[in-house]
Amino acid sequence: MGAKLRMFVWREVLCDNTDGIAVALAHDEAEARAVLLRDADDLDRETLEWDIEKPADEVYPTPHGVYVWGGG
Repeated sequence: MGAKLRMFVWREVLCDNTDGIAVALAHDEAEARAVLLRDADDLDRETLEWDIEKPADEVYPTPHGVYVWGGG
C-alpha cells in the first residue's frame, strides 16, 4: 500500500484586500507545492510560488475540513 495522502494548508497567501488560503491534497509537501503551481493561473503562479515557499502552516493526516469566509 502506498503512502497516504495528507492535506497541506498555507494561510496568508495571494493577499490583496484580505488573506487567501492554499490547500493541496498530496503525499508530501513538495508534491503539494507542485500540484498548487500546476493548477494555478499564469497570472497567480509567481505570487503563489513565493507565498508557499515557507513550510505549510498546517498538515492534516486524517480527514479534516477547511473553510474560508469571503472578504472584500
